[in-house]
Amino acid sequence: MTTPAFSSANSTVYHSNPSIKKAMKRRSSGSNKVIIHAGDLGPYDIVCGRCGNAYNNIGNRRFRVTIRLNLAKYQELQSRHGRSLLFVSLVRFLKNEVGVRFFKPIKNDKKQLNQQGGHWYVEMTEKEARDKVGHAFRDLARTAKTQKQTNDAAEQRMGATLSHAMNHTTRPTL
Repeated sequence: MTTPAFSSANSTVYHSNPSIKKAMKRRSSGSNKVIIHAGDLGPYDIVCGRCGNAYNNIGNRRFRVTIRLNLAKYQELQSRHGRSLLFVSLVRFLKNEVGVRFFKPIKNDKKQLNQQGGHWYVEMTEKEARDKVGHAFRDLARTAKTQKQTNDAAEQRMGATLSHAMNHTTRPTL
């Protein structure tokens, strides 16, 4: 597997098979987009999708931790503009300082890629990456809110049950 050198304006195609590399350079010429095979994803690469490959990808796991660490900042911001600035700064930090790349799957109608086998991904634009970050924050905020409501309801039920049990227990006579 090839180890990519990360940069914010990366237009290089990474993969281990030289014949695929030649075909991919042709496909990506003119668009400056990176096309990559699933086997060549780096440890910080984030993959879009709701499949097991995306969920279990190490880059996606790190991404979810990063979102969790910044959830409080997101929830403190009241304005839409403030939240969008958070998304922009987080995407730029991840791309430029950490070396993260955001990828989305290539549709199955790309016959030349499918003949090579496996899953193929194309690098996302910065706007698409910001959208992914925004969706991740909204999903996590919604999940946290639902969990809090569930926990509060469970505590109320537990309190009512304990109160009822305490009032109806028989006390030993002396």
